[in-house]
Amino acid sequence: MVATRLKYNLTEGTHYLDLNRDLSEYHRKLHRQKKVMTVYGGFIRNNASASAKFNVAPLNWQSKAAVNRGFKLWRKMISETIKNSGKAVRSGKWNDFKIRLTPVISSSSYKSAVDQAGNPMSAGEWDYSTISQPRLVLDGDGSGLEFDANMDQYDLHIVGPLSEASPTDRSTVGLIDSWYKSRPIIDGSGSPTEIPDVNEPLSNLFNIEDDDNEKITILQAEGDQPPYNRDVPYGMLGGSTSTYALAPVSIADNAAANSITALGSSVHGFQALCGLVQVVVSGSGTTELFLDVESQGESF
Repeated sequence: MVATRLKYNLTEGTHYLDLNRDLSEYHRKLHRQKKVMTVYGGFIRNNASASAKFNVAPLNWQSKAAVNRGFKLWRKMISETIKNSGKAVRSGKWNDFKIRLTPVISSSSYKSAVDQAGNPMSAGEWDYSTISQPRLVLDGDGSGLEFDANMDQYDLHIVGPLSEASPTDRSTVGLIDSWYKSRPIIDGSGSPTEIPDVNEPLSNLFNIEDDDNEKITILQAEGDQPPYNRDVPYGMLGGSTSTYALAPVSIADNAAANSITALGSSVHGFQALCGLVQVVVSGSGTTELFLDVESQGESF
């Protein structure tokens, strides 16, 4: 067991944690996201009554199959892009399969772990994986199809819908939804029929070929920097010259409002697919959340 204690400062509302991003920054090495991460437990502390609900992707075979499918397609896209370039390009040293929990893509929704003074750890590069594929649109007179000047580019999330404005204008694609829509429908006789949704994007990822220029741009941009700040190791000065970035490990406070009680303040252990956690906080002020995270993770 190799546990790392991470601290987060959260306000009332819905927040997201990417545990592998924070472990990468803490340990100054890439912690691959495509693992099942174990949280042994933790606790919360607030100046008033507060509660926190923890939600993760369903940890079952279907979720794992959906993530594995997305990973294989992403890896195939990179492999074929490199092959088609004559091996003139290569993937970034720290490039890794990174996805979100839900269609929420705002970076401000994903909270970073902080030091004892509440200063976020200096963040390295953590680009969420981008899928890029050619997009066909009607030509000028509407009599045929032509390549759009812009590729269809989108990120990936686990839980939730495809999150698309139209079949050719996506910002993020839901892996479970995509997996389901790629499965054959079984009719009354028990025989499989056609794939239910012809617009499901990942199933059509390699049906159209192009010159790969935009794929190469993405391939060279994502993962070319480490997932930690090269210049500011965790443990250097924090937000001011009088604040040191110490690793917070516990709290002891005799004040009634700040006391850690057995009821409502402890966080029971759980597992999180890809280390992605949604935390819904109720209560005014700032809630301090401590989590003990298994650093190794389990492959699937």
